[in-house]
Amino acid sequence: MLYWRFRKTGVDGGPIWISIVGEVYDVSEGTEYYTPGKSYAAFPGRDASVPYVTGKFTAEEAEKSTDELKLSDLPGLVEWREFYSTHDVYKFVGRLVDPRYYDENGNPTEAMMRLQVRYQEAMMEREIQAQRRREERLKKQQAKAAAKQ
Repeated sequence: MLYWRFRKTGVDGGPIWISIVGEVYDVSEGTEYYTPGKSYAAFPGRDASVPYVTGKFTAEEAEKSTDELKLSDLPGLVEWREFYSTHDVYKFVGRLVDPRYYDENGNPTEAMMRLQVRYQEAMMEREIQAQRRREERLKKQQAKAAAKQ
């Protein structure tokens, strides 16, 4: 397992690596997205977790902690990580050594553990809201059926 601490930005045709939730992927095949002037040009050589869910694709946004994200943003963050981890072309190359994610031994940091707990909270809240919507639909259906009788 590699632990990434250096920047691979695609300069001079070199590899392009980005991180999402501390997992580093080689996205060199995606030059149409990750090179200067393209949609995700701010992401090479850094973690892109926060920008992916806030929609602010800047280097400054990429430096922010996931602690700053709302609970409702966290499922989207996991969806982006799944996009990269299951992509046919982009390849996992290691973990990002960064206080937000992993230490130099590849162990999750306190911030990463907080993120995991917050994600579980977000998923529980999402399920509670889905259950409420199901109950409301059922009540409306029952009221409509009662009105027909």
